Amino acid sequence: MALNAKCASRRQKRFQGEKMSNKNLNKITLLISSWLICQLLILTGYSNVLAQTKLNTGIIPTGSFSGNIRLSGVGQHSGVYVFIEGTSQVGVTDAAGNYTIDNVPYGTYTLTAQKENFTLAQLTNQTIQQAGQVVSVAQMVLDPVSETAEYLFSSANVMSSSGDDAGAAIQFQKIINRFPSTTLALHSEYRIAFIDYTEDNFPLAETKFTIFLNNHSQSNLVPPVRYWLGKTKAQLKKYAEAIDVLTTMISQDSTHEKAADAAYTIGTIYETVGDPSNAVLAYRKVVDNYPTHNRAADA
Repeated sequence: MALNAKCASRRQKRFQGEKMSNKNLNKITLLISSWLICQLLILTGYSNVLAQTKLNTGIIPTGSFSGNIRLSGVGQHSGVYVFIEGTSQVGVTDAAGNYTIDNVPYGTYTLTAQKENFTLAQLTNQTIQQAGQVVSVAQMVLDPVSETAEYLFSSANVMSSSGDDAGAAIQFQKIINRFPSTTLALHSEYRIAFIDYTEDNFPLAETKFTIFLNNHSQSNLVPPVRYWLGKTKAQLKKYAEAIDVLTTMISQDSTHEKAADAAYTIGTIYETVGDPSNAVLAYRKVVDNYPTHNRAADA
């Protein structure tokens, strides 16, 4: 009986010890769980702060503005600056007037277009709402601040260079009408006649070149005008008149840059009319009088 009592007492003590161990384990588990939850909350809060920081600094999202600008009275439309008000971002137009401004943080903006000697233009309430959005804005038109003779002549040259001879002729005619006593008006008369020649409108070109020579016989443009008048008459098959005009040009302005071309053209006219002897003589004059000119090699 005594032995059984001792065994029972030992089992009771062991059970109580195991019970205490389980309680301690539960406490440790609870502490670890609480620590993990705290760490998770800290990390979640940090992520939210980081995301908010990125949003506030404009890193994301961004989009683009794309548009077109026209310069009144000009053949090409490059060099117009497009500013986004309130930012340092700017775009520049190409020859066709197109521009794109990338990496613009989402928001609502005013776009301002500016070019020297032209009026300003603005577009308000232009909005980028989401990342990657490309906003096509309305076309803006800039007008010249003032159309001086120099401005008109420059714009006419730009138009002519870009193949818009009709537009160039309009600008040249404006100079003649508004500034008739200027050197640029004389140059404009010459250029209009030359445009008619390049457009194969030979009868009109002949008339305009002839009028120029009659009205401005002392102008330094007389030599090239005579040269192109001779070329025009040759196109009209007025060969004798063409040779006469070109010969006069050479005799009066033998050192002009077009003199060698005039002499060579005389040779081609003689060839055209079937006069090889005079053609050879004309070509020989080119070689003898203008040996360094490229027409000498052609002759």
